Amino acid sequence: MVSKKEYLTNQFKKTFFKKYENYCVTRIYNLVNNLNLQIVTQQLFKRDNDKIALADIYFPQINLWVEIDEQHHDAQENADAQRTEEVLINNKINKLEEVVHVQELEKPYRIKVAAGHEIEDINKQIDEIVKEINRRISALGEKLVWNCEDKDPSEFTGKVIRYSDNVKFRTIEKVTELFKNIRYRQQCAWFKIKENEYLWCPKLDLVENEYKNCKWKNKISLDGTEIYESLRDGEKEDENSLNWNEKRITFAYYNDENGFRMYKYRGIFILDKEATKKCNFEKRVWKKCADELDLSKY
Repeated sequence: MVSKKEYLTNQFKKTFFKKYENYCVTRIYNLVNNLNLQIVTQQLFKRDNDKIALADIYFPQINLWVEIDEQHHDAQENADAQRTEEVLINNKINKLEEVVHVQELEKPYRIKVAAGHEIEDINKQIDEIVKEINRRISALGEKLVWNCEDKDPSEFTGKVIRYSDNVKFRTIEKVTELFKNIRYRQQCAWFKIKENEYLWCPKLDLVENEYKNCKWKNKISLDGTEIYESLRDGEKEDENSLNWNEKRITFAYYNDENGFRMYKYRGIFILDKEATKKCNFEKRVWKKCADELDLSKY
């Protein structure tokens, strides 16, 4: 289990070699002075061209972003702003394979630290961001809950879970413990639960051939509603071998904000016959059909 101490110090450690970012991150967090506030530094995102972009600071519980602007010229500044806006406005998927829901986000707050901005000015900008963070925490109407620690599968027995609940486990074996009739098998990511219903724990490629040693290549759509599964050698599927009634309860692999391998609940997906046919059976198209998973049925 990752303690709160380890989680937070790991996040601050990522900024050690960026002096302005480190100053802003630590000052913001210390001024807010709420140890239940989760912070993610150097959040990675996938862009349309499969390049990776960074967001400097992200507070996921209140959907607030901060960019540390070290640019010295207006042209560079505008380019940086355009890059950040692209990341936020186009439903990008970050390295954690999480979907950013743009409708819940605003453009990021920016702290200008380039030449011409003295420490007093930087602190003034930080003070405004701290006020906004505290305002959003108060607007939640409930106590801020820290939700970054490992959980035991038994905590979810008989419960309903959703994607937004952030249910995740270190191993596939732990995921299988949510279901009474699954027998765990090593080096397996696909388990039959009952007729036409399976547990699926895929690795999702962020960039082309990221998991090239795997037989199957899996990618997720930018809005998180479809997963595309294909054979890595390019071989087409046999239409007669596909089960069009198959549903998959999906816990996808990703590296969390501390770099640990995790399997997080993504939803229930069903094989989309028409979309798969349109792809000429070069890939299976799995469409999300449900967000809720009622574990009392299993």
